[in-house]
Amino acid sequence: MAAHSAVLRRSHVKSKNGCKTCIARRIRCDQARPVCQRCTRSGRECVFASVPAETVSDHATSIAWLNAIDGSCQAWRDSGATPFPILMVPSSLDWHGLDARGLRYFYYIASLGDILDRNNSRQFCLWWMGYDLGLQMAAKIDYVAYAHILVAANRLGRVTKLASVMEDAERYQGLAIKGLRQALASFSKENADAVLGASISLMNQQQTPAEWQRVTQGTAAVIKAMGPWIRTSSHWPVLKHIYHAAEATAVKSEDGARPVDSKTSCPMVVTVHSVGAAVEFLLEQGVTALNRLATCTKDRKELCTAARGLADMLRLAQVKHQAGQKHNAFWLAHPFCELTNREAISFTDIHASNPFFLVILAHMYSSLVVLSMLYPELDSAWFIGIRLYSLDELARHFQNIATIDCDVCREPHNSRELLAFPWNAVQAYRQWRMDRQSASSQEAHHGYTAGLEDKQSISPLA
Repeated sequence: MAAHSAVLRRSHVKSKNGCKTCIARRIRCDQARPVCQRCTRSGRECVFASVPAETVSDHATSIAWLNAIDGSCQAWRDSGATPFPILMVPSSLDWHGLDARGLRYFYYIASLGDILDRNNSRQFCLWWMGYDLGLQMAAKIDYVAYAHILVAANRLGRVTKLASVMEDAERYQGLAIKGLRQALASFSKENADAVLGASISLMNQQQTPAEWQRVTQGTAAVIKAMGPWIRTSSHWPVLKHIYHAAEATAVKSEDGARPVDSKTSCPMVVTVHSVGAAVEFLLEQGVTALNRLATCTKDRKELCTAARGLADMLRLAQVKHQAGQKHNAFWLAHPFCELTNREAISFTDIHASNPFFLVILAHMYSSLVVLSMLYPELDSAWFIGIRLYSLDELARHFQNIATIDCDVCREPHNSRELLAFPWNAVQAYRQWRMDRQSASSQEAHHGYTAGLEDKQSISPLA
């Protein structure tokens, strides 16, 4: 009798405080109060067990609606001037008729960029520039504003578990999609930047892998349609990083111009003879590295959960790859397609003084890079290109850092050993891209010469 293979599942945070209905149905509850989203959608009665003494809803409300921020939003609404001049968001007295809650959400998403600037960590999160540019368009274009408000409402909904916030997220998502569809019906050079800004926000906020795949492919189609004027787009500072050939050339020339230090350079452990060999090595190295990180960060819930989730993602891909099968790439990567990850690493912690946060960030980016080598369909709408840029910046940051202190292990770790997987992933991916481009150009040249021979063999009848 054939042995049963183990069933591999992605781990997740258990919802011990979910509603009784979801517990009885054996499904994960989002714990939104007073009625969870699953019961709302299915029309079932939602009953939570009594929470002793602790006023969860009051605490959640205090997180979502701070009095100081409400006052700032009211002044913003009265004057039209943004509280974040560094973002260069134009003043507007209208702001699309947003109420106090709508401005509060917009304040939240705008404050994230301000935090990155104050922490001098924007270079580690290049994908934020897509939101940053969209914020500047939101003052004049309503559906762009709604798409950015959706990002904030989704984030606050996960943090506070307030049903009212989650309902706001659904409402603004509907408004953003409606406006985006109308703009797509009259797509042109004039509204292309706004369409792309809204698409980027929506792309990273989809609740299911199928929806994420659909919006990602739509965003890629928008970028392709912008081809004739792509270099004049306001999104070009980010868009240029999706052109891998130019990027590889720039990095290669930069590395050639910079003196090489044998103490700080990171030699690639695996030689890319084939994509299969490279992926097999990197998957194994990635799972091992992330399991180690999960142990080193077990005193920090967000980091430990992120490391475990990434290890699960690579492990599931590894099992399918070894069996000669393919997984649904968008299902695998979906938990990590948002701003940082499904557990929402705090932007305030993305800072040089928090090395383990940056280490996890590097492993998150590189895990997705490796996954895209196995599933090239993931590499669309700059999903991989911007992560390579951020990985380059992280490599430069850690170049002169010899060791990283670990509170759990009570000893310092060698930074090169701790970050071997991300650096190997970057170098292997770039070599793989160059090999693919070389093979494609050779095939194109062969097809062209074959076509010439065919033409020469056809002579007119005498």
